[in-house]
Amino acid sequence: MQPANHRISFYVWAILCYILLQLAHLKGAWATHDVITWDVFGFYLYLPSFFIYEDLGTLGFLQEVFFEGYHKPVSAYASALPDGEGYVMKTSMGMAVLYLPFFLLGHGYALVSSPLADGFSAPYQYAVAVGCIIYACVGLWVMRKLLLHYFSDQVVAICLILIVLGTNYLPYAVYKSTMAHSPLFTLYAFLLWLTHCWHERQKKRIALAIGLLIGLIALVRPTDIVCALIPLVWGIYDKESYRKKWELIVKHKGHLGILVLSVFLVGSLQLIYWKSYSGDWLYYSYDEQGFNFLRPMLKKGLISWHKGWLIYTPMMAFAILGFIPLYKKNKPIFWAILAYGLINYYIVFSWKIWAYGGSVGARALVQSYAALMFPLAALVSWLLAQKKYYLKVAVLAIMVFFIDKNMLLTWHATADGGGFVSEHMNRAYYWKLFSTVNIKKDDKQLLDAPHVMKHPELMEARTLYFNGFENPRSKFKVTQTQRRNGMHAMVADTAARRFDFVNTTIDQIDPKPGSWVKVQAQVKYLQNEWDIWRQARMVCGVWREYKWLSYDWVRVQWLTESGVWYPLSYDHPLPEDLLPTDELQIYFELDSNSTKTVFLDNVAIKLYEPK
Repeated sequence: MQPANHRISFYVWAILCYILLQLAHLKGAWATHDVITWDVFGFYLYLPSFFIYEDLGTLGFLQEVFFEGYHKPVSAYASALPDGEGYVMKTSMGMAVLYLPFFLLGHGYALVSSPLADGFSAPYQYAVAVGCIIYACVGLWVMRKLLLHYFSDQVVAICLILIVLGTNYLPYAVYKSTMAHSPLFTLYAFLLWLTHCWHERQKKRIALAIGLLIGLIALVRPTDIVCALIPLVWGIYDKESYRKKWELIVKHKGHLGILVLSVFLVGSLQLIYWKSYSGDWLYYSYDEQGFNFLRPMLKKGLISWHKGWLIYTPMMAFAILGFIPLYKKNKPIFWAILAYGLINYYIVFSWKIWAYGGSVGARALVQSYAALMFPLAALVSWLLAQKKYYLKVAVLAIMVFFIDKNMLLTWHATADGGGFVSEHMNRAYYWKLFSTVNIKKDDKQLLDAPHVMKHPELMEARTLYFNGFENPRSKFKVTQTQRRNGMHAMVADTAARRFDFVNTTIDQIDPKPGSWVKVQAQVKYLQNEWDIWRQARMVCGVWREYKWLSYDWVRVQWLTESGVWYPLSYDHPLPEDLLPTDELQIYFELDSNSTKTVFLDNVAIKLYEPK
């Protein structure tokens, strides 16, 4: 039975766990082999390689057991050895350790009920996915238990709701639960709990558990070794507390030895693997990827429209503000959480690929939410203590709004009809995304050309170029079989990958300040180019000497379906500081790696100038 004064947070925890499990069930990713894929495939690969195929070195079995629809090369998840004699896994083995009990359950079930006990069939997908959601529920329980030592039941209940429903923890606890972030959140929860316990009663078994947790966290994600700052700085807030902490460590120096030894023992699993299969105790498997500590993307990581933390997870702004009341009320905790938070943030956004690929918001910070629940809870506690009713209502209304916004983002990022395009987000598309549930395919044009001319009726338009491709003797290749109207349409194929429409100096068109260029064309393709980086594009920009002064392009294939004529139209603002020798260039381009043909008709280029 729950203590009567702790029942609210218990019921909230139970309801949230039910929501997580129900959302996962409705999605049913394991039925379509969408669990063990992308990064998770690399984490998981240790298990079937070791337990089923006994081939951790060459990974030769992959060519035979790749499940339907999965075509990534081995090099995406393993680094080839210099001698070409094998591979070393790109990721460390920590997640494989966490998957292990559920992998064994799935394997046992597959052996007795499935013809495909290959490590990748549905039983494995299901077991690992459900297992990671169980980890999420356990992590939330531990954080609830810990926070109740410092905050009221009502405050803890609110914080659980805000974190689960109001942040990008949600997609990584349900739809992407097998990624490292939600399991790491749970490991951080245990680390925080055990740190609290050790400072209350110094026991060797607690020090051992702390060391094992730090080692496992680092084994999952090596940069998260920064978590060691939490038990190290916990309880220190002035000279006197520093002296007492040092005396406590000296008194129990054996505990420190146990802790360090246990960290090393867990880490030695990776060292032994590297030594066995690469010949070196330390092996860097990420090839050219790495850190740039001298030029971290701190500002972009925080507030950029591309992947800014507070842009896509604004709820965590309350956690940042919560450091103020946390400092006033819980100084022994404040410095540990702040030191960890700042250094972790710096490390996360020092990674050269700071946007972390196809992530929903700043996914690399999700595990830190366990620690950041302390300042968040401090803010909620301060808010509930305020006598000004309107202040409570206003802030809680903003929190509810952020929850609604996060639910919409989660839907767009995970549903089949969602419009979130992780690696290409910008301000224009961001506002479009959060204004509707129904994103149309051609809305993606905003991802390439985000500028929209306001009040074109107040502008004076003149045509710079028009071509209906009715002259079969022109420089463009034409066809009669795929025309939009008239007798011909232009053919853009591999015979000539660039097709110029306008290439003139600025003094030839003499635009007024504040002018815009509108690019219009009818486009059609018969074969889709699924790789968005290889898609054909309509380019408009101003070239100065050896660089673009302004530049927009619109990729064609992701705007419409194959076999349909699409009315392409976008606006490009001309820079204010134009020189007469600058060149306005407008052309259609096929990517050098694409073989897909595109047809164009009625290309029109207009200049809009202020009246």
